[in-house]
Amino acid sequence: MAKALLTHKTIEALKPLPGHRSELFDSKVTGLSVRVTENGTKSYCFNYTYRRKRRRLSLGRVESITLAAAREKTRKLRRDLESAGVDPGAEKSAQRSLLGAPTIQRLADEYIERHLPSKKRQRDDLRNIRSVVLPAWGSYLTRDVGRSDVTALLDSIHGNTQANRIRALLSKMFNVGIKYGLVEHNPVFGTDRRKETPRDRVLTEDEIRQAWVQLELRADSWSLGLQLLLLTGQRPGEVFRKMRWHDIQLEDRAWVWTIPREDTKNQELHRVPLSRQAVRLLEQRRKPTAGSPWVFPGKDPDNPVVENGWSKHVRSLWAETNLEPFSAHDLRRTVLTRLASMGVTHVVIAAVANHKQLDITGRVYVRYTYDKEKRRALQAWGRRLETIVRHGVRSTRWHGVAAK
Repeated sequence: MAKALLTHKTIEALKPLPGHRSELFDSKVTGLSVRVTENGTKSYCFNYTYRRKRRRLSLGRVESITLAAAREKTRKLRRDLESAGVDPGAEKSAQRSLLGAPTIQRLADEYIERHLPSKKRQRDDLRNIRSVVLPAWGSYLTRDVGRSDVTALLDSIHGNTQANRIRALLSKMFNVGIKYGLVEHNPVFGTDRRKETPRDRVLTEDEIRQAWVQLELRADSWSLGLQLLLLTGQRPGEVFRKMRWHDIQLEDRAWVWTIPREDTKNQELHRVPLSRQAVRLLEQRRKPTAGSPWVFPGKDPDNPVVENGWSKHVRSLWAETNLEPFSAHDLRRTVLTRLASMGVTHVVIAAVANHKQLDITGRVYVRYTYDKEKRRALQAWGRRLETIVRHGVRSTRWHGVAAK
C-alpha cells in the first residue's frame, strides 16, 4: 500500500498505469486516498472496514473537490463510522438505486469530464463548481432541482456579475446532462439574468490614506494582502491565491514576482516588478508562513486562502473607516488609474495589469514585455503611495518606519 503526504504536487504527479488502477494513500488522514484509473481520472476515496470487509467510498474527482475538503470529509465519515457503526456507503448505494435520479455531484463530474476539456478557460468553472454549486446542491438529486432553487441560489450570491456567471455555468451543466441522459429538463430556463453595471470606483488620495492606515492597524494577513494589491495593481485572486514563495525573487535585489501562465487570466506568463515598499511587506510574511509554499496560506498550509475571503475583509473595512463601498478589484482599478495620472503610458499600464493585447500586432508580432518600464512605473507608484499615506498623518507608520 503506497502512502505519502498528499499535496497538490504529489497528486498532479500521479500518472496512470497501463492495464490497471493505482492508489496512493494519505499519510496525514487515515483512510483517505487518491485513485487513478487507467485513463488518468483521479478521485479521492475513503477506505474503511465494515463488518470485517474492506470498502471504498468515492468522495469525488480531484477537479471537483479540494484536498482540504476531502480530508475533512474523511475525518467526518470515520467519526460517524466509529461512533454510530453505520456503513458510510449505505446512503450512497441507496441513492444510486434510484434509477434516473443522479445527484448534482454526478452531474458536475460528468460536466467536468465531458465538457470542460473543450473550454479554453477551465479555472472559473472549476472554482465555481467547488465553491458555489457543490456546497449548495452537491447531495441533491438532479430531478429535485427546480427553477425556484436556481433563483434562490442566484439571489444568495453577492454581485450581479458573479450571479450571471453561476447562472451560465448551471445552464451549461444541465444542457450537458440532457445530452447524456442525466436530466430531462434545464431548470435555469426561464430565470432572469441580472443587470450588470460596469464599475468605475476609484479611491481618492484621502480614501487611500484612510484605508491604508486602518489596514496597518489591523496588521493581519488579509490586510497585508490588500496592501500588496495596492502596491502591485494585480488581480485579487492572483495576490491571495496564486502567490507562491518560489515564484518570488527577493535575493540580489531582483525584486520580481513571476506569475506562471497557468495562473494568469490571459494564459501569459507575467512578471511583476516589486517596489521597495512591496518587498518590505513580503519580508513580513516569511516567518508567519514558514513551511508553506503560499504567501497567503489557508487553514491547511498546503492550500491558499479561501476563494473571495478578501471580499468580507474589504466590506468590514468600510464600516471601520466610513468610506464609500469599494471592492478589492476597485483597489486594482485605483492603482492603474493613478499610474495614468502620473503620466505612465497606456501600453505600460496594460503591461502592468497583464491585459491581453486585442490587436493582431500586439498579440502576434510585438513580444516585448516592458519589464523595465513596468519596474519604473511601480517604483514611482510605491513612492507616490508612501507620500499619500504619510501626508498629514504624523502617527502613521510605513511598514514599521515612523513617518517624519
